Amino acid sequence: MFILEEVHHKFSGVLLLTAFSASITANFVAYTIFGVQPALDLGSLLQFPLEHYAHLVIMGIIVAVMGWAYQEVLMYMPNLYKKIPIPPYLYGFLPFILVIPIGIFLPEMLGGGTGIISLISSGRISTLLLVGIFLFRFGYSHISYGSGLPGGIFIPVLSLGALLGAIYGNGAIWITGIEDIFIRSFIVYAMGGLLTAVTKAPLTAVMLITEMTGTVTHLMPLAVVCLTAYVVADFLGSDPVYEELLQKKIHQIPKVFEGEVIEFEVSVEPDSDLDGMMARYLRLPYGSKLVKVRRHNNEFIPHQDTVFWSGDELFFTADSGFVSEVKKQLDKLN
Repeated sequence: MFILEEVHHKFSGVLLLTAFSASITANFVAYTIFGVQPALDLGSLLQFPLEHYAHLVIMGIIVAVMGWAYQEVLMYMPNLYKKIPIPPYLYGFLPFILVIPIGIFLPEMLGGGTGIISLISSGRISTLLLVGIFLFRFGYSHISYGSGLPGGIFIPVLSLGALLGAIYGNGAIWITGIEDIFIRSFIVYAMGGLLTAVTKAPLTAVMLITEMTGTVTHLMPLAVVCLTAYVVADFLGSDPVYEELLQKKIHQIPKVFEGEVIEFEVSVEPDSDLDGMMARYLRLPYGSKLVKVRRHNNEFIPHQDTVFWSGDELFFTADSGFVSEVKKQLDKLN
């Protein structure tokens, strides 16, 4: 489901068969080696009461905002490290130095977070302690990623979601008097909600939580939280985190793309740099293209050896997010 929804963004029979076959094979091998018990077994949940569904919407909004904040900090941290006056290959020493005392005095704070999820799912913990653990893991995970030594996103996000769910559950119990037996439900639903907000993959989140709990009785409340988180995250302008990381990796800025292709024309002025220039030497910004030339009421498609003449009308297409940059560069040549 993750491959279909997050990686390829489309459903097809061939893709489904390939991804499903690979998943089943990997699952069989994992079962053979590690056993059939899931690595993160949350157990079954009680049916969530319909009269408390307002909590799910409110919690969905909260986890969406936190998911947006998570991505914003995640993308900013590498820039923050660049301000440190040390070579990039030494960035990893900062989380390394921090992890030593943490490993000695608070070893349970390290790792992906499965231990923390199991801990807070087994009993009620004070809100102040939960907030402290959340802030610590939120901060340290970004310190680790920003250094170029990422410790993963999937499980850390689930652990942060579990902490948010426990914090919200404690607040709901204190303010509205909802039964404390539903604290684990809040934890599970918030995990799915935060994962949805960060990855923009609600179906994956729902399927993942369903596998962890081994029951479908929670599908409706979980879907409400995930849908709310998805809509709010989309409203905040949040993009899938893996796409953001990919675009950052290949030095592109996806937010510049607006998805609308604009066509515009430029007339070659006499004695300008464009006048007499060969098309092969015209360097256009990314996301733009010269599509045709109009000369003396005749139109033709240019090739690399086409020479622009004074009075030629050059027709360009570009994403609307790049039009101003393309025009600015052409103005310098014209």
